[in-house]
Amino acid sequence: MKSLRVPVAVILMAACGFWLIGVVNPEVSFETRHQVSRNAETAFEFMIDPVHLPDWVGGFVGFESVMEREEGVGSESLIRVLSGSDTLSIRQQVRAHEAGEEWVIDMEQDMFEGDTRVLFTPLVDGTEILVSTNYRGSSWFWKSMFPFLRGVLRTQQFEDYTRLGQLIETAPPTLVGEWSTADSTAAYQRFAFSRQGELTWELAAGDERLILEDVRWRFDPAVEPMQLDLDGFTSGPLDGRVLFGIVSFVHDDTLRFDADMGLPDQSDARPSAFSGSTVVMARMR
Repeated sequence: MKSLRVPVAVILMAACGFWLIGVVNPEVSFETRHQVSRNAETAFEFMIDPVHLPDWVGGFVGFESVMEREEGVGSESLIRVLSGSDTLSIRQQVRAHEAGEEWVIDMEQDMFEGDTRVLFTPLVDGTEILVSTNYRGSSWFWKSMFPFLRGVLRTQQFEDYTRLGQLIETAPPTLVGEWSTADSTAAYQRFAFSRQGELTWELAAGDERLILEDVRWRFDPAVEPMQLDLDGFTSGPLDGRVLFGIVSFVHDDTLRFDADMGLPDQSDARPSAFSGSTVVMARMR
């Protein structure tokens, strides 16, 4: 009987030690830093677009949008990833969404809960992306297990965001945000592109000012020159017409835009090259 007490005691001590790991370290935290040569807006918009997830998230299986909110905060989704031979379903909710600046999601799964915060900091020659993640086990067992997994999880995050950075380097600039132009005649135009495909177009010349809202925009960066079409006009000379446009980027924060008007089925009205009516617009934010 005495010989059995020693291994039992050892087992009990080991179990207590394992339990204490979770008590002492109830949360596992780590961060990774990455740098791209593109602006923060392009990096941000590419990262949050679920279309690109299969290309950079390791073990990606699927993505499902559960609830979308126009401003981003409160949006919920379900992402499925492989972990060994198992598929994990992770519920996500956006807690912070500042375009080109910050993105925070809360995560929940049967084994854990946690959050990831991504900060975008403009640099002289690009953008720094700082990714900070916290994991908290959902039970005493997983609270004690996660400290052992910290190195693996950090490596996975580093590899994922390294792949993301490589994709961002070759991604087309994003239009989402506000752009403006002014010329020597004091004419002024402002485009505000929303992520939902709507545009607010402001025109001003002298004391005259016109704002067109709820204009629809479609952007195709895969052709040369890139195409930008505007429609949904309900008054004035553009009522029922489409502006078939072309776009080129001087760099991520400056673009050239030219367009001609036509009926919806007259895409051949699109200019084939930039002309004297081309406008140059700079990103405001």
